[in-house]
Amino acid sequence: MKQTELSNTLLRLQERIDEARNTHASLKGALHQIKEQLQEDFKVKTSKEARRLLTKLQKELQVLEKQIEQGIKELEKRNDF
Repeated sequence: MKQTELSNTLLRLQERIDEARNTHASLKGALHQIKEQLQEDFKVKTSKEARRLLTKLQKELQVLEKQIEQGIKELEKRNDF
């Protein structure tokens, strides 16, 4: 490999490394913001707590959906739909 080819390859690698560092910094900042938002909105401090809360809320949602479906069926039955 010639000196100029090697230099070009090294430059491209350095650019990719710099891009990866910038992406990493950006993603790290986004993650920090998400964690702050979770803490503020839901009072959870860790991703484990957030997952537990999500599971709990999903179960509650399923119960509410069933209650709504039952309520609709009762209304339809009462009004002969």
